[in-house]
Amino acid sequence: TPGVVQLAASVYPEHASNKNIQWSVAPSHLATVNGLGRVICRATSGLITVTGTSEENNTIFSRFVFSVTGKQVIAIPTDCK
Repeated sequence: TPGVVQLAASVYPEHASNKNIQWSVAPSHLATVNGLGRVICRATSGLITVTGTSEENNTIFSRFVFSVTGKQVIAIPTDCK
């Protein structure tokens, strides 16, 4: 059974007018991510990259690489700006 991971994002400053995050995943044939940051792996092995980008400023983002092996999904932060 493929893994499911729920991501959460914190947006600063606290008084930011737009705290919306745009989520994306690559490669899309291995996993999907919805607008709330829920990642569903379509495969039981492989590497996927999930990026959460500020809707207000696309130069602000966080990227995670997920290693999927069987039912185990491990996330390692790789890039934050």
